[in-house]
Amino acid sequence: KYNIPYFVDKQEKLDKHPLTSFLISMLNCYKRNFASDEFLMLFKNFFSGIDYLSQNELENYILKYGINYDRFKKPFVYGKVDYKKKKIESYEPIENTRKVIVDKLLKVYEYFDRSKKCKDYIKGCLTFFDLFNIDEMLNVFMERLSATKQFVMLELSKQVKDKIITLLEEVDKILGEEVVPFDEFYSLII
Repeated sequence: KYNIPYFVDKQEKLDKHPLTSFLISMLNCYKRNFASDEFLMLFKNFFSGIDYLSQNELENYILKYGINYDRFKKPFVYGKVDYKKKKIESYEPIENTRKVIVDKLLKVYEYFDRSKKCKDYIKGCLTFFDLFNIDEMLNVFMERLSATKQFVMLELSKQVKDKIITLLEEVDKILGEEVVPFDEFYSLII
């Protein structure tokens, strides 16, 4: 009210931050082969870059047609035309949204599929951040937090990417050359 600065020493867990949740959702999507609940969590996250309306349309489509697992990796075939064989206008934006997200994920998962060493999984995670323009998205996110006076989350957001990168660098330094299965890498990161 009076613009008097104050200090809040409240510990916040990084796993509550949307960026951390986004990374975890990506790893879970891979681990569970695009299970619909994991895919929904991923694309409904702010850092996916998908607007709210498109998120809802894609979610409704997934739930309506029971899309799950490998069916995300192929173009959606349901809902192109109605019962009169008339083209449904909402189909193409939904398919475009699916394609954008899945194409990016499949590029990351190529690292995971051919990974033998821990450093390869880390390279996949860093590629994930690049493909989804995390630096730019994080700036937009922080601007919104500042505008809505969510200062605790804003301070956490200033640190979250660096903390995640530091974790990945530490794992790389210690285990980078080690051959590890994905589940072991997953348990290190999560």
